[in-house]
Amino acid sequence: MLIRDLHNFRHHFYELVKREKHTTIFVNLDVDALCACYILMHAFNCDNVSYTVNPIDSWTSLQNSLLEYCAHSSYIILINCGAYRSFLSIDLPENVTVFVIDSQRPFHLDNVFNRDAIQLLAYSSEIESWKLPKVEDVYASDTDESDEDEEDDDEEDPMRERARIADRIAERALRRQQKAQWKRNRANVLWEYYMKTWYSTPVSVMVLELAHELNKCDAGMMWCAAVGLSSQLADKLISMESYNKVCVDRMRPFIRKYSPRNQQAQCKGDDVMKISFEADLLLPVYTHWTLYDNAKETFYDRFMASRFILDKFLAGECAHETLNNAIQNYKVGLKAITSMVFTAVSQSHVINCSTYFLLVVHATSDSIYLTSRHCLFSFAHFIQRAFASARNARRMEKPLVVAVPLGEPDAGWFWVTGLMPLAEYIKETEWKSIFPRAFEHVAERSNIMIKRDSFDPNIIMVKSEERTKFFNNLDAILEASEN
Repeated sequence: MLIRDLHNFRHHFYELVKREKHTTIFVNLDVDALCACYILMHAFNCDNVSYTVNPIDSWTSLQNSLLEYCAHSSYIILINCGAYRSFLSIDLPENVTVFVIDSQRPFHLDNVFNRDAIQLLAYSSEIESWKLPKVEDVYASDTDESDEDEEDDDEEDPMRERARIADRIAERALRRQQKAQWKRNRANVLWEYYMKTWYSTPVSVMVLELAHELNKCDAGMMWCAAVGLSSQLADKLISMESYNKVCVDRMRPFIRKYSPRNQQAQCKGDDVMKISFEADLLLPVYTHWTLYDNAKETFYDRFMASRFILDKFLAGECAHETLNNAIQNYKVGLKAITSMVFTAVSQSHVINCSTYFLLVVHATSDSIYLTSRHCLFSFAHFIQRAFASARNARRMEKPLVVAVPLGEPDAGWFWVTGLMPLAEYIKETEWKSIFPRAFEHVAERSNIMIKRDSFDPNIIMVKSEERTKFFNNLDAILEASEN
């Protein structure tokens, strides 16, 4: 069931959770979800709400953890945990209610139309654009089946009995015809609804607005939501136009409240947080470098320069060994990504298929970095732009599919993802992808086993020995969709 808009977020979600003895929060490990969780934890702490936070990174871990924690909590909160899949496939106790805060679209219809166990938070303004089908167009009633089982045991003369049997046969034939037509119509409706996937308003911004509705918002929470929003742009999930729209429509009121221009002029202390929203070039660490340095330095060099900003933080009183190690690993990962892109382009690893370009990454010591969604998408967009910028302009008109070999414990499997044509990313203001639906159709029609364990529907797993068959059938599916 859908919980619409801030007023209902407060009364049909937050107030219910606040009265519960204990609540369990499952949060995805992407930056947007973590920022949203931090803001929600701040609100819970203000109201002394008892809660447990469980970070998870896959659909399998979610299923196992839900079954484990349902015995301790009647209310479960899921933040960016794959609402595009049906939560009804998980055998939840009847007394458990699941509240879903998710930026992925579209929601699975099982979650939308369930009136008891699943509660989805969404804005009315965007629900109208989903074009939700009618319930009767998707879910069949049991009346037809029950009618067919009805038998009349009354004794009748042979003539009436034959007439009654003939009428029953005709009625059943008509019902079967109507049911076949309903199934065809249902398939078309589902295809239209699930055809494209995209990312909507960041969950961190949604929770920020809820915190503001509860009078539990401050400048720190606004900064946290800004980080979550920026992460969507950095992960190539939304366009610059979508980013600016959220900044203007959703974030600007908070900037006016917590950091007005006249207040910035008066507050000159180092301990005063100042947040502003201004137009600027999309260049990393632009405020610390000249325009020339930004243009000539590599992606890796930009990151190394930004690391010096954290020196004081890392040298603080608290131990930050984990963060320091993560920065070192990320530094190595960025070098590996740049090297793999250069190798793939210079050695012509990208294959021209009929309807798309295909890159199968060779198994090396560096390919392990591509098992991170952020690194995988950064690599895929990097290779797409590098490949399209050379020679043929038609390279911008076809999508790109990237396959990455996995190591233990998933040896023998490939991570597969797809990017829409570069021309669409440049032209469209709202980035939508047909690949999740295309991947499903390939698996259904070709009897190929795929795994969808990632919370991102655009990432699947394909067995190594079936990847050629998978790519051939994907080519046929995309060609059919064009026609």
